[in-house]
Amino acid sequence: MTTRGKGYGDTLDGQAALAEEASIVVVGAGPGGLCAAAAARAAGMAPVILERSFQVGGLWAQVPGDLRCLSSRHRDLLPDQSYPRGPTERASAGE
Repeated sequence: MTTRGKGYGDTLDGQAALAEEASIVVVGAGPGGLCAAAAARAAGMAPVILERSFQVGGLWAQVPGDLRCLSSRHRDLLPDQSYPRGPTERASAGE
């Protein structure tokens, strides 16, 4: 999986060059984009993720760090079927 922020691929020409090299292109490095890239990688593809921001995480990167998920960690599975470990029952955005 390839991720690059501003400085490489931050122009339309740069993004087009990245896309031409990829077997699959994922637009956006928010939760959905990261899950899509993980699924593509698990299927044997080499995804390139294009993100307009300096950070990954989509909206989660912009919320207060103490904001918590409504469901417990055991229900918020990551693409590899693991769950985020932490000190409380519910994960926070800051984690």
